[in-house]
Amino acid sequence: MDAARLLTSRRLPGPQYRSGEACVFLVVVVFFFLSGCTEKTAEPLPGPDTSDLVPPRPVTDLQLDSRTAEWISLSWTAPGDDGDVGQAFRYDVRRSQESITEESWGSASQITGEPWPPFASGRTQVFTMSETNVQTTYYFALRTLDDNGNYSDLSNVVEAPDLVTVDDVAPGRVVDLRASDVGTNSVELTWTATGDDVDLGTADGYVFRFSRLPLNSENFDGGDLLAESPIPVEAGSVQVWVVDQLTPGTTYYFGLRAWDEASNEGPVSNILKVTTEVG
Repeated sequence: MDAARLLTSRRLPGPQYRSGEACVFLVVVVFFFLSGCTEKTAEPLPGPDTSDLVPPRPVTDLQLDSRTAEWISLSWTAPGDDGDVGQAFRYDVRRSQESITEESWGSASQITGEPWPPFASGRTQVFTMSETNVQTTYYFALRTLDDNGNYSDLSNVVEAPDLVTVDDVAPGRVVDLRASDVGTNSVELTWTATGDDVDLGTADGYVFRFSRLPLNSENFDGGDLLAESPIPVEAGSVQVWVVDQLTPGTTYYFGLRAWDEASNEGPVSNILKVTTEVG
């Protein structure tokens, strides 16, 4: 046998198959491969518990406990998981510069750091947050969420007024304006000073008027202003002021009213009638 024939007739080592046996073997291998790689149907992920459809009770006693330059403190009675039963999952507290309604709830600012976990139903819940702007009035409301995603209805809305002090209290009325000395061309006036707020503190200024015609509270603003007015002193103190450059032997009417730093004007004082001495 020559070398070329020997080379082509030589069989490789290992099991040898006839053509029919090879086909059967291939079919069996493919069958087991496909059966082993068949994808199983995925089990569905657990969803919300459809048996829990009861939301927490809406908070109805939300209130402002205090407001300072550093913090705002709110409190309310904790609701339950189902109405008033159990323990809720969390709170959603929101703030707005306008009163919060169902329609505006989505645009209100959500506050972070709400109490968590909520207290058991019936206990008093307190939430203190950092102050932001003492010159702004805020409105607060909240909703409560249970562990199945049920939200309560909107709570009552509470207002936190700004801390800007509004002074709407006027000075009190001077009731004892009198002449302590009368000359030919001058009059010394004396009275008891009123306060910034009625009879407390010190007023910011006086409106002092005089006229040769009778004055009263209705026509007071028609009188002539003094060229210079006195500076108020502390309420209850006696104040003296000299009006000069008057005409001898002439009757004058004097009156005054105090005003405070918020421009609140007090009532017109008693009207003083004085006749200067004849020269």
